[in-house]
Amino acid sequence: MGYTILDILDKLIQVEINIKNVYLEVAKITKFRRVNIVARILSKDKERHIEYYKEIREENSFELEEDIPFDIYDKISFLVNQFKTRIRIENFNTLDELLDYALEYEEMNKALLIDMQGRLLRKKEDNNTVAYKVLLEIIRERQKHISNIQNFIKPKNK
Repeated sequence: MGYTILDILDKLIQVEINIKNVYLEVAKITKFRRVNIVARILSKDKERHIEYYKEIREENSFELEEDIPFDIYDKISFLVNQFKTRIRIENFNTLDELLDYALEYEEMNKALLIDMQGRLLRKKEDNNTVAYKVLLEIIRERQKHISNIQNFIKPKNK
């Protein structure tokens, strides 16, 4: 039995848990009420992402058993582990700082997902694999989340 998109989903769940914990810690240590509130909102949103990944696993578990070549999985695993080292707890003094951090994290996460998806492509028909399609769905969801954060950030020039 080789590696599948289920293994990648497990890694993505762990990333979401890590960032959720960062937001919860920020909510604990901040002295600013607005930062606390938004950090808790962001942590709840991370919980929603965790549940989303778990739903994908449960709804498609049989289809998701398609093997991913070891060398591709190994590189994806390395990229995810490297990405996890970038997740850090910071002390935010303003709501804008927190939102900028959240936006930067989401954009880096989307870039990681696109990189992972690209590594799955070796030949033309690889864009029909289950793993490729699942990552495409996750990337679309991530883009919606990025748009929501961008809409929440006040335009700085107005």
